Amino acid sequence: AASQVKAGCAALPAFGASYPGCDLRARSWDGVNLEQASLDGADASRASLVLAKLSHASLLRASLAEADLRGASLNSARLDDADLTKADLVGAELTEASLRRADFRMSQLGAAKVGFVQAEEADFSDAVAEKALFEGAAAPRAQFARARLAESQFNGARLVGASFAKADLVGASFKDAAVEGVDFTGALMDVATDFTGAIGVDKVAAWPAGYSPPLG
Repeated sequence: AASQVKAGCAALPAFGASYPGCDLRARSWDGVNLEQASLDGADASRASLVLAKLSHASLLRASLAEADLRGASLNSARLDDADLTKADLVGAELTEASLRRADFRMSQLGAAKVGFVQAEEADFSDAVAEKALFEGAAAPRAQFARARLAESQFNGARLVGASFAKADLVGASFKDAAVEGVDFTGALMDVATDFTGAIGVDKVAAWPAGYSPPLG
């Protein structure tokens, strides 16, 4: 069985391939097609997956720490409990992906498409995500503390109980978002930070000092 696993781990990347628990560290897989592949529990830390196709792939509990995923497609991928700390996801697409409890701390998500994801308790603390699109995301209790989110969009997102403490939210949009219980302590906002139609603005846990919250 061990030899079979080892052979499987050495397999060339392909649509629907299976790499459960495999050591894929530092692999050079730019542009590969791994759609619907299974990488549950795999260690692909520091792998190069620029423009890789990973839509509908399963990466439960996988490590992609410090991986290069610029421009990669992860639409509808399953990344629950995955480790993406310090990963580069600039311009990546994660629309409708499952990101429950996923760890994106210190990751790069500039202009990434993270809309309509399931991201309960996901951790985006200290991430750099200017102009990222989180529209329609379900992210209750998610952590965005100290994240750089200038001009990002959370329109229609469900953010109940999330934390944006000390985050940069200059020009960010929370139109029609559910923000009840959200912690905005110390966050940086300006007149362009938009809460038009947001639900629960009167029940936000904390606003930045000196900030005039929108009327509910």
